Amino acid sequence: MTESILSYQQEDSVKLLCEIDLKKLLPVPKERERFNKKWKDFFESDPCNKDLFDLKGGRLKYQSE
Repeated sequence: MTESILSYQQEDSVKLLCEIDLKKLLPVPKERERFNKKWKDFFESDPCNKDLFDLKGGRLKYQSE
């Protein structure tokens, strides 16, 4: 993966593992605070989100097709 805001890696013939660097996407602390406040509600809004998204250390990972 590269050092850009969005990077991705082909996992198989269909799936991509995507990663967003939130520090680069939301460089202003207030923007990141707003994201963090809304993240929990979003994450809990659908039981499938736990299987789709992984947020750790300022990086949001998810699979896409």
